[in-house]
Amino acid sequence: GSIWQRANLEGGSFGGCLLTDTDFRYSDLRGANFNSASGQPYREHGVRVPGLCGLHFEHANLDGADFTDVHSFEHAYFEGTSMQGTLVPRKYQQYWKLSEAQRQSIVWTE
Repeated sequence: GSIWQRANLEGGSFGGCLLTDTDFRYSDLRGANFNSASGQPYREHGVRVPGLCGLHFEHANLDGADFTDVHSFEHAYFEGTSMQGTLVPRKYQQYWKLSEAQRQSIVWTE
């Protein structure tokens, strides 16, 4: 539930973090590391529940960011986001609503 709007987070590391309902709109996230981050928190007894708002990256700069092995990022939003050279697992092609330019600029990983 944290808000990082318009933040300069270039090269930041969010690897392994729980990022439920996080808002990164209009932020500079060039080269940021999201490797193994999760979009869902653990609750009592280890039961996972979805967030209510999703992950927001609208109009952010994610050029060269690393989303390798992220979990539960199905509800992430990227309208107007720059994603040149961003590493993204191929499984998110079916979930994320991306423009054709975004799809072509992403480096899809297995």
